[in-house]
Amino acid sequence: MDAITLRDKIQAILSDLLGTYTFPNGQTVPAISIWHPSYPPKGTEASGLEVTLIFAYESPLQPLVEANLVIYQSRLELRQWNPDDDTVEATNRLIDQLPEISLVRPRILPISQLDNIESRTIELEHPLIRRRK
Repeated sequence: MDAITLRDKIQAILSDLLGTYTFPNGQTVPAISIWHPSYPPKGTEASGLEVTLIFAYESPLQPLVEANLVIYQSRLELRQWNPDDDTVEATNRLIDQLPEISLVRPRILPISQLDNIESRTIELEHPLIRRRK
């Protein structure tokens, strides 16, 4: 599965829970992105639930008979910018509908009024068998 397909699948699962990005020009879009150093652009404000997909880094090859197994690992970073909400429902939906999930890390809760962001990391694995020539 490629990054855009995975992002779209996650967006469909969380459509009514996602917060918004408000760009400097006032335009708003759902707060979901594939990690890139320039997106969202500087000056963008996030509100509600934000999801960032850090896509597919390769694990070492695992030799099989006549093939190699490569496991691509991706990470979802969930951040809840609303201090009156959390990441629990979003996490439960993702667990129910994404069989690729391999690990759900504990919630990181806000520790003070200045740090009012709850966050959670979810890891995914996408196995791929590469035939040897």
